[in-house]
Amino acid sequence: MSCRHSALISRVYLLRGTTGTKDLWPYLFLLQALPALLSLVVLPFVPDTPRYLLLVRGDRDGAISCMHAYYDPHNILVDELF
Repeated sequence: MSCRHSALISRVYLLRGTTGTKDLWPYLFLLQALPALLSLVVLPFVPDTPRYLLLVRGDRDGAISCMHAYYDPHNILVDELF
């Protein structure tokens, strides 16, 4: 479904009246670069997942504290998972 939306959006942008001209086509690249730049800025502030902390970093305590942040700290199931 997203492929259909992106195809529709690209066809609308390529219309001669919007950005389909010789002078305006670079704005298409800028339009695609904005989400990538936003991701680069926001990504360092996104917390690590418990699975990444446990399996990749080997940080069991960090994974448990992350699970407690997502779920109720008094949940016994979280402690049983580790």
